[in-house]
Amino acid sequence: KYLSLSGEPQAALPLADQACRAAETSGIASEVTLRRWDKASLLLQAGRLSEALAIVEEQTVLEAEELGDRIDVSLLRAEAYLGVGSLSETHNWLQRALADIDAYHIEYKRPRAERVAKQL
Repeated sequence: KYLSLSGEPQAALPLADQACRAAETSGIASEVTLRRWDKASLLLQAGRLSEALAIVEEQTVLEAEELGDRIDVSLLRAEAYLGVGSLSETHNWLQRALADIDAYHIEYKRPRAERVAKQL
């Protein structure tokens, strides 16, 4: 994540792969899911939209998912669908994120949602 934040999303991808493999060997399903979502986010930033979408479509929602994670994943899915031009799916996932943001007053998540909404 830090490599990506410093402007090097392509360099971060091999490390994301390593994190996914490490999580898989841990046997903790929730950790695998979180690392896969991290990788999807990096793929989006690197412009590899179809790969990111494949990950978000295959990953199930965590059973004890935290509200912040649920919002982030809804926005991640919205961004992935937007990137491949699926506006209906983009709208659906954006609405889920906004519903949680509004219901629970998670305002620090709103700017990302608004960026997606402007692109929609």
